[in-house]
Amino acid sequence: MAGIEIILGLVGRPNKIGLTNQLVSGALKGARKAGAKTELLQMSDYMVKPCLDYLAATCSLDLKCSYNDKNLEYLGGKITNCSGLILGSPVYWGDVSGMVKYFITKMYRVYAKSGLFNGLHALGISIAGGSGDGLITGLYSIYHFFRIMRMRALDPIPATRFNLD
Repeated sequence: MAGIEIILGLVGRPNKIGLTNQLVSGALKGARKAGAKTELLQMSDYMVKPCLDYLAATCSLDLKCSYNDKNLEYLGGKITNCSGLILGSPVYWGDVSGMVKYFITKMYRVYAKSGLFNGLHALGISIAGGSGDGLITGLYSIYHFFRIMRMRALDPIPATRFNLD
């Protein structure tokens, strides 16, 4: 994309004032200071439905969910038109939130073979409460998604209640 950079931040938690939102918003603030335009989307406003199709090729042929998931199409369109992606998720039981799991699964099913996201700069942010033990496995899911979509992953931002400040 030539001209103004547009960095998209996705918050994968329903709590719009929580730590995940604060971290993604902070990363977007840094992008704005560097001259980029930014957009923050709460994934809870665009809930992607669980995948119902067992034939992966069905959706990838026309880059649309065969079950008409308008939220997936909206988010996929936003990512297609951005210069960089920031994906943030809390860690629940050692992994990303359910809404992020549904999103990752369907993005793979619809877009992985398209090459639309090859080289897209991507930053993963995860925040683990409690002991912080699931932090790395949460980041693994995000960065595995970046890899299978052939995005250019940047160094992750892991945060726990112990290192948040």
